[in-house]
Amino acid sequence: MGAHAYWLIAAGVLSGLFAAIFGFADWLALPSGTRAKKIGLWHAGVMDIVIILFAISWWLRHANPDAPSNVAIGLGIIAALFAVLGGWFGGELVYRLGVGVDFP
Repeated sequence: MGAHAYWLIAAGVLSGLFAAIFGFADWLALPSGTRAKKIGLWHAGVMDIVIILFAISWWLRHANPDAPSNVAIGLGIIAALFAVLGGWFGGELVYRLGVGVDFP
């Protein structure tokens, strides 16, 4: 089961990096000086911390994916807690401030 977590963390880190590219492009399109721009920056910063913490956790698991250290597990838990905060900022952008993508 630890090996599954190892590869899922790797996939999550890569997916997060890929999503950050598009998030940055969306953030650049927001008008300067707005609350949305500030909240978007907080969202990006927190989610960057999440990616970094999960990447470190993944790296620490590399030697023995089936038996991760307590530090690796702890970093994953802390990253998940930060992800909740980052998700809250993302929800603030979408649901309260109306930032989103319109498809025809």
